[in-house]
Amino acid sequence: MRTFRFDKLVRDNIVPDMEKEGSVVTWRTLDESEYAEELAKKLEEELDELDQEVGQDRLRDLKELADVAEVYETAWEVLDRDDHYELFESATEELEKAIDMWEIDPSELLEAKALKVQKAGSYVGRIFIEKVSVEPGNPWLEHYLTQPDKYPEIR
Repeated sequence: MRTFRFDKLVRDNIVPDMEKEGSVVTWRTLDESEYAEELAKKLEEELDELDQEVGQDRLRDLKELADVAEVYETAWEVLDRDDHYELFESATEELEKAIDMWEIDPSELLEAKALKVQKAGSYVGRIFIEKVSVEPGNPWLEHYLTQPDKYPEIR
């Protein structure tokens, strides 16, 4: 079994989904201050993912916009808006830019966000995965191995 450092706030249904695929997941529930800190990181992460290849594939961008919107809405309820003004401003600009580029109707974005929440959950459970262990043959092993900066292997 190979183990990888995860250290990430995840949607509420991710751990059960990972366990169904045979992963051994070490996770915990964040306290309020940790949750706020991790939400800010998650919003930055989702903005980076949106920005990586924005403009090449409408469906991919719509899914990424749905992720950004979900984290944004959760963060808006939890984070101090004055302390995180620049982050919210940047997120708003990125959302507007991609929405305008693809002429995405607000109802289309809301539908994509709702589908993602239905499938993977939201972030209200404050679930933080510390590490994941997988057996050879696990469909996620290659994903972790090809992103050592994001998921360093623990030996």
